Amino acid sequence: MIAAFALSACASKGGAEPEPARTSASASEERPVRISGDHVAFTVVAGAPLTGVHESGWPSADCPGVGYEFAGGDLVVEAFPPECERKTDRVGNGHHGYYRSLSDVPQPVDVQRVKTGIGEAEVFTQEYFECTNSCSDWQEPVAIVTLDDPVDGDYPALVVRGVKDAIDTDALVAVLRTLETG
Repeated sequence: MIAAFALSACASKGGAEPEPARTSASASEERPVRISGDHVAFTVVAGAPLTGVHESGWPSADCPGVGYEFAGGDLVVEAFPPECERKTDRVGNGHHGYYRSLSDVPQPVDVQRVKTGIGEAEVFTQEYFECTNSCSDWQEPVAIVTLDDPVDGDYPALVVRGVKDAIDTDALVAVLRTLETG
């Protein structure tokens, strides 16, 4: 379970040349991790380490999103530009949705709004499935935070998501209430 998580968005512009995100973290899980790239910049105190950075052609060549995983991927922060179109009306089998606003979500459940220090968040759950020989379903908590001052206007929102049922909606809302401008 992710105990504490704080996020700050920063409005610093990257240079003309594409620049990979710079990250800094210590062995301590309670110290801030700073993400600073051309598309998004934020600081996270996750209570869990940064365990994955995805940029440049992630999740696919036609969708240049960015993503950051914490706690082995149990908590994810993502951002997607307009060319990342929703390909399905149902999320599952590794596809959790490319969201910039609530209108991108196929079937949001129990939508609530939460004010944060970096913009308003729309919090909801979505049904997520995985099928191989049999199928399993989860209710994933998701928040779309519309950034008041995005680094790159093509990346207007951060998506903060608990993967499968790694965290619940109350824990996600607690995370959102810690969001601050950097």
